[in-house]
Amino acid sequence: MGCLQPVVTLNLIVALKVEVMLASMHRRVMETIQRNFCATIERSSETPVLPLDPTMLRSILERERCVVFSGFDASIEDFENITGALSNDFHAYRGGGFTVGKLSRSTVNNNSTLMTATGSTQDFPLPLHGEMYYLNQPPDLIWFYCQVPVSEGGQTTIGDARQIFQDLSTRTQELLRERKIRYERRMDDGDWQVTFQTESRAEVEEFCKGQGLEIIWAEDGTAITYFYTSALREDAANAPAFINSLLIVALGEQAMRSTKDIKLNFIVRWEDGSPIAQEILDEINRVCARNEIEVSWQRGDIILVDNRSVMHGRRGSNDKDRKILVRMGTLSAANAPTA
Repeated sequence: MGCLQPVVTLNLIVALKVEVMLASMHRRVMETIQRNFCATIERSSETPVLPLDPTMLRSILERERCVVFSGFDASIEDFENITGALSNDFHAYRGGGFTVGKLSRSTVNNNSTLMTATGSTQDFPLPLHGEMYYLNQPPDLIWFYCQVPVSEGGQTTIGDARQIFQDLSTRTQELLRERKIRYERRMDDGDWQVTFQTESRAEVEEFCKGQGLEIIWAEDGTAITYFYTSALREDAANAPAFINSLLIVALGEQAMRSTKDIKLNFIVRWEDGSPIAQEILDEINRVCARNEIEVSWQRGDIILVDNRSVMHGRRGSNDKDRKILVRMGTLSAANAPTA
Protein backbone atom coordinates (compact mmCIF):
# COMPACT_ATOMS: atom_id res chain seq x y z
CA MET A 1 0.00 0.00 0.00
CA GLY A 2 2.88 2.35 0.72
CA CYS A 3 3.84 2.48 -2.93
CA LEU A 4 0.60 4.34 -3.71
CA GLN A 5 1.65 7.46 -1.83
CA PRO A 6 3.99 8.86 -4.52
CA VAL A 7 1.27 8.33 -7.15
CA VAL A 8 -1.26 10.22 -5.03
CA THR A 9 1.22 13.04 -4.48
CA LEU A 10 2.04 13.20 -8.19
CA ASN A 11 -1.65 13.28 -9.11
CA LEU A 12 -2.23 16.09 -6.64
CA ILE A 13 0.65 18.10 -8.10
CA VAL A 14 -0.66 17.60 -11.63
CA ALA A 15 -4.17 18.58 -10.55
CA LEU A 16 -2.87 21.76 -8.92
CA LYS A 17 -0.85 22.65 -12.00
CA VAL A 18 -3.92 22.15 -14.20
CA GLU A 19 -6.00 24.32 -11.87
CA VAL A 20 -3.41 27.10 -11.96
CA MET A 21 -3.19 26.83 -15.77
CA LEU A 22 -6.98 27.07 -16.11
CA ALA A 23 -7.15 30.04 -13.75
CA SER A 24 -4.40 31.79 -15.72
CA MET A 25 -6.12 31.08 -19.03
CA HIS A 26 -9.44 32.27 -17.60
CA ARG A 27 -7.87 35.54 -16.47
CA ARG A 28 -6.15 36.13 -19.83
CA VAL A 29 -9.28 35.36 -21.82
CA MET A 30 -11.45 37.62 -19.69
CA GLU A 31 -8.90 40.42 -20.02
CA THR A 32 -8.66 40.22 -23.80
CA ILE A 33 -12.25 39.67 -25.02
CA GLN A 34 -14.50 42.60 -25.77
CA ARG A 35 -16.50 43.76 -22.81
CA ASN A 36 -19.83 44.12 -24.57
CA PHE A 37 -22.39 42.00 -26.39
CA CYS A 38 -20.98 38.99 -28.26
CA ALA A 39 -17.30 38.21 -27.65
CA THR A 40 -14.85 36.48 -29.95
CA ILE A 41 -12.20 34.20 -28.46
CA GLU A 42 -9.52 33.44 -31.04
CA ARG A 43 -6.88 30.76 -30.84
CA SER A 44 -3.56 32.32 -29.88
CA SER A 45 -0.53 31.78 -27.69
CA GLU A 46 -2.67 33.10 -24.82
CA THR A 47 -5.51 30.66 -25.58
CA PRO A 48 -3.92 27.71 -27.40
CA VAL A 49 -6.71 25.20 -26.71
CA LEU A 50 -10.49 25.37 -26.73
CA PRO A 51 -11.66 26.59 -23.29
CA LEU A 52 -13.61 23.79 -21.60
CA ASP A 53 -13.61 24.99 -18.01
CA PRO A 54 -17.27 25.41 -16.92
CA THR A 55 -16.49 28.31 -14.58
CA MET A 56 -14.80 30.24 -17.38
CA LEU A 57 -17.57 29.51 -19.86
CA ARG A 58 -20.30 30.50 -17.42
CA SER A 59 -18.65 33.82 -16.56
CA ILE A 60 -18.15 34.69 -20.24
CA LEU A 61 -21.72 33.68 -21.08
CA GLU A 62 -23.15 35.76 -18.24
CA ARG A 63 -21.38 38.90 -19.42
CA GLU A 64 -21.39 38.53 -23.20
CA ARG A 65 -24.45 36.28 -23.86
CA CYS A 66 -22.89 35.20 -27.15
CA VAL A 67 -19.39 33.81 -27.69
CA VAL A 68 -17.58 32.93 -30.93
CA PHE A 69 -14.70 30.45 -30.62
CA SER A 70 -12.61 30.99 -33.75
CA GLY A 71 -9.53 29.31 -35.16
CA PHE A 72 -9.47 26.28 -32.85
CA ASP A 73 -10.23 23.83 -35.69
CA ALA A 74 -12.45 21.91 -33.30
CA SER A 75 -13.62 18.39 -34.10
CA ILE A 76 -17.16 17.10 -33.58
CA GLU A 77 -15.87 15.43 -30.41
CA ASP A 78 -14.54 18.81 -29.21
CA PHE A 79 -17.94 20.32 -29.97
CA GLU A 80 -19.72 17.69 -27.90
CA ASN A 81 -17.23 18.22 -25.06
CA ILE A 82 -17.64 22.00 -24.89
CA THR A 83 -21.42 21.79 -25.07
CA GLY A 84 -21.33 19.23 -22.27
CA ALA A 85 -19.36 21.64 -20.09
CA LEU A 86 -22.48 23.76 -19.50
CA SER A 87 -25.33 21.31 -19.83
CA ASN A 88 -26.17 17.64 -19.51
CA ASP A 89 -29.76 18.06 -20.71
CA PHE A 90 -29.97 18.43 -24.48
CA HIS A 91 -32.99 18.85 -26.75
CA ALA A 92 -33.76 16.43 -29.56
CA TYR A 93 -35.85 19.07 -31.38
CA ARG A 94 -39.08 17.37 -30.39
CA GLY A 95 -41.98 19.62 -31.32
CA GLY A 96 -39.69 21.67 -33.57
CA GLY A 97 -41.32 23.88 -36.16
CA PHE A 98 -39.08 22.97 -39.10
CA THR A 99 -39.07 19.22 -39.49
CA VAL A 100 -40.45 18.38 -42.94
CA GLY A 101 -39.52 19.00 -46.57
CA LYS A 102 -37.02 21.69 -47.50
CA LEU A 103 -36.89 22.95 -43.89
CA SER A 104 -36.03 19.61 -42.30
CA ARG A 105 -33.08 18.80 -40.04
CA SER A 106 -31.20 15.52 -39.78
CA THR A 107 -29.33 13.96 -36.87
CA VAL A 108 -25.57 13.35 -36.91
CA ASN A 109 -23.60 10.30 -35.71
CA ASN A 110 -26.79 8.63 -34.45
CA ASN A 111 -27.00 11.33 -31.77
CA SER A 112 -30.55 12.69 -31.56
CA THR A 113 -29.31 15.90 -29.90
CA LEU A 114 -26.68 16.67 -32.57
CA MET A 115 -28.31 17.85 -35.77
CA THR A 116 -27.92 19.89 -38.92
CA ALA A 117 -29.12 23.49 -39.12
CA THR A 118 -32.58 24.31 -40.48
CA GLY A 119 -32.99 23.40 -44.12
CA SER A 120 -31.70 20.48 -46.14
CA THR A 121 -30.04 22.91 -48.59
CA GLN A 122 -29.55 26.02 -46.40
CA ASP A 123 -29.59 28.16 -49.56
CA PHE A 124 -32.21 30.57 -48.21
CA PRO A 125 -31.69 33.24 -45.51
CA LEU A 126 -33.35 33.14 -42.11
CA PRO A 127 -34.31 36.28 -40.16
CA LEU A 128 -33.37 36.76 -36.53
CA HIS A 129 -35.39 34.54 -34.21
CA GLY A 130 -35.30 32.87 -30.84
CA GLU A 131 -35.04 29.10 -31.00
CA MET A 132 -38.33 27.21 -30.43
CA TYR A 133 -40.22 30.11 -28.87
CA TYR A 134 -43.46 28.54 -30.08
CA LEU A 135 -43.13 26.17 -27.11
CA ASN A 136 -43.37 26.90 -23.39
CA GLN A 137 -39.85 25.66 -22.67
CA PRO A 138 -37.38 26.74 -25.36
CA PRO A 139 -33.74 25.76 -24.83
CA ASP A 140 -31.55 28.07 -22.74
CA LEU A 141 -28.53 27.62 -24.99
CA ILE A 142 -27.97 26.98 -28.64
CA TRP A 143 -24.55 25.97 -29.97
CA PHE A 144 -23.39 26.04 -33.60
CA TYR A 145 -20.45 24.17 -35.09
CA CYS A 146 -18.94 24.61 -38.56
CA GLN A 147 -18.12 21.25 -40.10
CA VAL A 148 -17.93 22.52 -43.71
CA PRO A 149 -17.62 26.29 -44.40
CA VAL A 150 -18.49 28.02 -47.65
CA SER A 151 -16.52 30.47 -49.78
CA GLU A 152 -19.33 33.00 -50.06
CA GLY A 153 -22.44 33.76 -47.99
CA GLY A 154 -23.85 31.46 -45.33
CA GLN A 155 -22.87 33.67 -42.38
CA THR A 156 -24.71 33.14 -39.11
CA THR A 157 -26.29 36.33 -37.80
CA ILE A 158 -26.68 37.31 -34.15
CA GLY A 159 -28.88 40.00 -32.61
CA ASP A 160 -29.23 41.41 -29.09
CA ALA A 161 -32.92 41.00 -28.22
CA ARG A 162 -32.70 43.64 -25.49
CA GLN A 163 -31.36 46.25 -27.89
CA ILE A 164 -33.89 45.29 -30.55
CA PHE A 165 -36.73 46.02 -28.14
CA GLN A 166 -35.20 49.40 -27.27
CA ASP A 167 -34.95 50.29 -30.97
CA LEU A 168 -38.61 49.58 -31.71
CA SER A 169 -40.99 52.52 -31.80
CA THR A 170 -42.81 53.39 -28.58
CA ARG A 171 -46.09 52.44 -30.21
CA THR A 172 -44.86 48.97 -31.13
CA GLN A 173 -43.27 48.49 -27.71
CA GLU A 174 -46.57 49.29 -26.01
CA LEU A 175 -48.48 47.04 -28.37
CA LEU A 176 -46.17 44.11 -27.63
CA ARG A 177 -46.49 44.72 -23.89
CA GLU A 178 -50.28 44.78 -24.10
CA ARG A 179 -51.03 41.94 -26.52
CA LYS A 180 -50.00 38.32 -26.76
CA ILE A 181 -49.36 36.49 -30.00
CA ARG A 182 -50.63 33.11 -31.15
CA TYR A 183 -48.67 30.47 -33.07
CA GLU A 184 -50.89 28.12 -35.06
CA ARG A 185 -49.59 24.94 -36.69
CA ARG A 186 -51.29 22.37 -38.88
CA MET A 187 -49.47 19.06 -39.26
CA ASP A 188 -50.81 16.47 -41.68
CA ASP A 189 -51.10 12.85 -40.68
CA GLY A 190 -47.57 11.59 -41.33
CA ASP A 191 -46.00 14.94 -40.49
CA TRP A 192 -46.99 15.22 -36.83
CA GLN A 193 -45.35 11.85 -36.18
CA VAL A 194 -42.06 13.33 -37.43
CA THR A 195 -42.51 16.57 -35.50
CA PHE A 196 -43.36 14.95 -32.16
CA GLN A 197 -41.15 11.87 -32.69
CA THR A 198 -43.89 9.39 -31.83
CA GLU A 199 -46.75 7.47 -33.42
CA SER A 200 -48.91 7.83 -30.30
CA ARG A 201 -51.58 10.52 -30.10
CA ALA A 202 -51.62 10.13 -26.33
CA GLU A 203 -47.89 10.91 -26.16
CA VAL A 204 -48.39 13.92 -28.42
CA GLU A 205 -51.16 15.21 -26.18
CA GLU A 206 -48.99 14.73 -23.08
CA PHE A 207 -46.11 16.61 -24.73
CA CYS A 208 -48.40 19.45 -25.78
CA LYS A 209 -49.81 19.72 -22.27
CA GLY A 210 -46.32 20.04 -20.85
CA GLN A 211 -45.38 22.70 -23.41
CA GLY A 212 -48.55 24.78 -23.01
CA LEU A 213 -49.97 23.88 -26.42
CA GLU A 214 -53.64 23.43 -27.18
CA ILE A 215 -54.16 20.57 -29.65
CA ILE A 216 -57.12 19.61 -31.82
CA TRP A 217 -57.35 16.51 -34.01
CA ALA A 218 -59.12 16.98 -37.33
CA GLU A 219 -61.16 14.17 -38.86
CA ASP A 220 -58.48 13.52 -41.50
CA GLY A 221 -55.83 12.99 -38.81
CA THR A 222 -54.33 16.49 -39.01
CA ALA A 223 -52.95 17.82 -35.73
CA ILE A 224 -53.71 21.51 -35.10
CA THR A 225 -51.89 23.25 -32.26
CA TYR A 226 -52.17 26.74 -30.74
CA PHE A 227 -49.65 28.42 -28.48
CA TYR A 228 -50.34 31.78 -26.79
CA THR A 229 -47.41 33.78 -25.49
CA SER A 230 -45.81 37.20 -25.24
CA ALA A 231 -43.32 38.28 -27.88
CA LEU A 232 -41.24 39.70 -25.01
CA ARG A 233 -39.21 38.23 -22.20
CA GLU A 234 -37.94 40.03 -19.11
CA ASP A 235 -34.63 39.25 -17.45
CA ALA A 236 -33.85 39.25 -13.73
CA ALA A 237 -33.55 43.06 -13.77
CA ASN A 238 -36.94 43.36 -15.55
CA ALA A 239 -35.26 44.55 -18.74
CA PRO A 240 -37.49 43.57 -21.70
CA ALA A 241 -36.09 41.59 -24.61
CA PHE A 242 -37.78 41.08 -27.97
CA ILE A 243 -37.14 37.36 -28.39
CA ASN A 244 -39.56 35.04 -30.14
CA SER A 245 -40.16 33.16 -33.38
CA LEU A 246 -42.52 35.80 -34.74
CA LEU A 247 -40.55 37.06 -37.72
CA ILE A 248 -39.35 33.70 -39.01
CA VAL A 249 -42.90 32.32 -38.92
CA ALA A 250 -44.47 35.45 -40.46
CA LEU A 251 -41.94 35.61 -43.30
CA GLY A 252 -42.24 31.85 -43.74
CA GLU A 253 -45.97 32.25 -44.21
CA GLN A 254 -45.38 34.87 -46.89
CA ALA A 255 -42.93 32.54 -48.64
CA MET A 256 -45.43 29.70 -48.44
CA ARG A 257 -47.99 31.78 -50.28
CA SER A 258 -45.63 32.47 -53.18
CA THR A 259 -43.61 29.24 -53.39
CA LYS A 260 -45.25 25.86 -53.89
CA ASP A 261 -42.23 23.76 -52.89
CA ILE A 262 -42.19 25.07 -49.31
CA LYS A 263 -44.60 23.24 -47.03
CA LEU A 264 -44.99 25.42 -43.96
CA ASN A 265 -48.44 25.22 -42.37
CA PHE A 266 -47.34 27.55 -39.61
CA ILE A 267 -48.71 31.05 -38.95
CA VAL A 268 -48.55 33.71 -36.26
CA ARG A 269 -51.38 36.07 -35.29
CA TRP A 270 -52.44 38.24 -32.40
CA GLU A 271 -54.00 36.31 -29.53
CA ASP A 272 -57.53 36.89 -30.84
CA GLY A 273 -56.63 35.51 -34.28
CA SER A 274 -56.43 38.87 -36.03
CA PRO A 275 -53.44 39.42 -38.37
CA ILE A 276 -50.40 41.41 -37.30
CA ALA A 277 -50.28 44.51 -39.49
CA GLN A 278 -47.68 44.47 -42.27
CA GLU A 279 -46.32 47.82 -41.12
CA ILE A 280 -45.51 46.31 -37.73
CA LEU A 281 -43.81 43.30 -39.33
CA ASP A 282 -41.86 45.65 -41.60
CA GLU A 283 -40.69 47.72 -38.63
CA ILE A 284 -39.61 44.63 -36.71
CA ASN A 285 -37.77 43.35 -39.78
CA ARG A 286 -35.94 46.68 -40.25
CA VAL A 287 -34.93 46.92 -36.58
CA CYS A 288 -33.73 43.32 -36.51
CA ALA A 289 -31.72 43.85 -39.69
CA ARG A 290 -30.02 46.93 -38.18
CA ASN A 291 -28.99 44.93 -35.14
CA GLU A 292 -27.58 41.92 -36.97
CA ILE A 293 -23.96 40.93 -36.40
CA GLU A 294 -22.55 38.66 -39.09
CA VAL A 295 -20.27 35.77 -38.14
CA SER A 296 -18.27 34.24 -40.99
CA TRP A 297 -17.29 30.63 -40.55
CA GLN A 298 -14.01 28.75 -40.60
CA ARG A 299 -13.87 24.99 -40.30
CA GLY A 300 -14.08 23.98 -36.65
CA ASP A 301 -15.47 27.29 -35.36
CA ILE A 302 -18.11 27.24 -32.60
CA ILE A 303 -20.72 29.79 -31.49
CA LEU A 304 -22.46 29.76 -28.12
CA VAL A 305 -25.74 31.72 -27.96
CA ASP A 306 -27.81 32.52 -24.88
CA ASN A 307 -31.24 31.75 -26.32
CA ARG A 308 -32.93 33.67 -23.50
CA SER A 309 -31.91 37.10 -24.77
CA VAL A 310 -30.06 36.61 -28.08
CA MET A 311 -31.63 35.83 -31.44
CA HIS A 312 -29.91 34.24 -34.42
CA GLY A 313 -30.42 33.84 -38.18
CA ARG A 314 -28.36 33.25 -41.29
CA ARG A 315 -27.46 34.56 -44.73
CA GLY A 316 -28.32 32.44 -47.73
CA SER A 317 -25.65 30.61 -49.71
CA ASN A 318 -25.66 28.76 -53.01
CA ASP A 319 -22.89 26.47 -51.81
CA LYS A 320 -24.65 23.16 -51.19
CA ASP A 321 -21.69 21.80 -49.21
CA ARG A 322 -22.26 24.18 -46.26
CA LYS A 323 -22.70 22.14 -43.10
CA ILE A 324 -23.41 23.77 -39.77
CA LEU A 325 -24.31 21.53 -36.85
CA VAL A 326 -26.47 22.53 -33.91
CA ARG A 327 -26.92 21.43 -30.32
CA MET A 328 -29.46 22.87 -27.88
CA GLY A 329 -29.21 22.56 -24.13
CA THR A 330 -30.88 23.51 -20.86
CA LEU A 331 -28.76 24.97 -18.09
CA SER A 332 -29.19 23.40 -14.68
CA ALA A 333 -29.95 25.80 -11.82
CA ALA A 334 -26.33 25.53 -10.63
CA ASN A 335 -25.03 26.40 -14.10
CA ALA A 336 -27.50 29.09 -15.09
CA PRO A 337 -26.15 32.65 -15.14
CA THR A 338 -28.64 35.49 -14.94
CA ALA A 339 -30.19 36.16 -18.34
